[in-house]
Amino acid sequence: MGSKLLRYLATVMIILASVLPVEAEMGPPVSPDKKLIAFAQNQLVDTAYLREHIAEIEDDLALDGVIIALYPDDWTGRRTGQEDRYFGGHHFTIDDFRQGIEDLKNTPFRRFKHNFIQFATSARGASDPSASEGDANLDWFDPNWSVVANNGAVIATVAREVGFEGLWLDFEGYQPSPGPWGEPFNYRKRPDQSQRSIEEISAQVRKRGREFMAAIVAAYPDITIVMIPQAGEWSGLQYELLPAFVDGMLESMGPQTTLINGLERGYSLRTYAEFLSLRIAAEREGRAKTQVGALFDRMRYGMGVWVDHPTEEDDPFKFYLNPADFSRNYRTPEALEHSLYYALTVADPGSYVWLFIWQQPLWFRPDLRQTQNLGELPAAYREALRNCRKPHDLSWVAENVEIKPPLMPEDLAAHGSSILLNGDFEQWADGAPLHWLPRGQGPDIAREQEQVHSGASAVRLTTDRPEGANHVWIDQLLPAEPYRGKTITVGVWMKCSLEEIGPQVFDIAEGATEPYDWPMTYTKGPDVNGWRFCTSTKKIRPNADQVGFRLGTHLIHGISIYIDDAQAVVVEP
Repeated sequence: MGSKLLRYLATVMIILASVLPVEAEMGPPVSPDKKLIAFAQNQLVDTAYLREHIAEIEDDLALDGVIIALYPDDWTGRRTGQEDRYFGGHHFTIDDFRQGIEDLKNTPFRRFKHNFIQFATSARGASDPSASEGDANLDWFDPNWSVVANNGAVIATVAREVGFEGLWLDFEGYQPSPGPWGEPFNYRKRPDQSQRSIEEISAQVRKRGREFMAAIVAAYPDITIVMIPQAGEWSGLQYELLPAFVDGMLESMGPQTTLINGLERGYSLRTYAEFLSLRIAAEREGRAKTQVGALFDRMRYGMGVWVDHPTEEDDPFKFYLNPADFSRNYRTPEALEHSLYYALTVADPGSYVWLFIWQQPLWFRPDLRQTQNLGELPAAYREALRNCRKPHDLSWVAENVEIKPPLMPEDLAAHGSSILLNGDFEQWADGAPLHWLPRGQGPDIAREQEQVHSGASAVRLTTDRPEGANHVWIDQLLPAEPYRGKTITVGVWMKCSLEEIGPQVFDIAEGATEPYDWPMTYTKGPDVNGWRFCTSTKKIRPNADQVGFRLGTHLIHGISIYIDDAQAVVVEP
């Protein structure tokens, strides 16, 4: 997982980029220490169902294990698999889960030997009528926070007693999530930003991470914990405090403890290059944020794959069962088989590729398929699970996958001259680039003459607000009349330590701003000495009065974004 592996993966990617378009390159068989598991965590697959039907599920699905939700014996609230109260103020004991423990201990697992218990950090279940106000998320400074660490130890104990691998730690801020801060890792949601800096809060969160992991390791020394979402998403505001918590966990890991970055962003990937790129980027982004140095080398990396990912059909969640309609699914059986192979290939040894499945009744409830007329899970998809460990062509691409390289300046130049004024930011007046307006939350703009992409100057943009993450940008507005009904792409070179950077095209009609089309056509080119060429595209409304171009991002005080060489062109007249 260290720099040696990173260099190896980067080298492999460069080699593949040069040879794959020419001829097929077969990858090796998947190592048996990489496991394939799946979410089966809602009310349809609870501990009692597993106990009764495990033989049918194992015969049906060539998996190595499942991820399930465990509810207390007296639970009366909702059961979607995305709510629990473990990360809140309710003090659990092992006796709260005796029925679930009995079920799992008496489940005759044959194939499924690598199982996990879901553990959410949103305390979403505290919104159910059966919960009390004290069950919600606790603030990081709450004197009773040790309850959360205790709950981690209790669920880890359950996992150990029933022979499970460990915990599936889900950091997503599911709503509604009650408590003083519904999103515990979102610094901006705190009402005390003026009293406590992000550095102070991060230090406290890191301390809680140490306490949380220490309690778990004491209960289950050789536990495995898989974390989702992955490091690549920690740059989002919702997860601004999360790197500190993970750092604390790394500091309290025991010698036999395993911590795995689950890479949820693999959900929609379908080519080997995409999976490999995500694996490389996740480690790079994680290392850029960690404060624990060499301890970070202990992090392993798995991969998530959404089996029945939505399509662009009128009913995007429909899953077609007739072989004649397989091409209408996001993944055909052949595409699923290749995706799983690619994900397993780039995952670390001793790690997991995990499946998110929307149509859970179809996959996990053979007893419901007939009684509820669900249809039969196609044998070709079951075969994909069985065959995904064999050698596969690393250059294979499904017919319904269109690979578009990121747009670069020459691609925009092919459409004609830029319509922007002073897009190279060489002209300045009154402390700002001519024709551009600083906007947002405390924008601090300066003429930059060292960090430039080309020419003599660029824009350095940051925020003068000491608290939170603030959206700062520069705008240029042009009359819309020449561009009504046309599609415009804006591109700009940007340099920033944050990943969430990029421009926007927007228009204003009758005083109302429409910032972008959805889905927004947006790309980021490769890193070139820290600079990346970022683009976005929008079709201008026929009644627009103005067209705007917005360059910037959400910034924390002390972090800057550098902007240079912007251009905008009409790509569809």
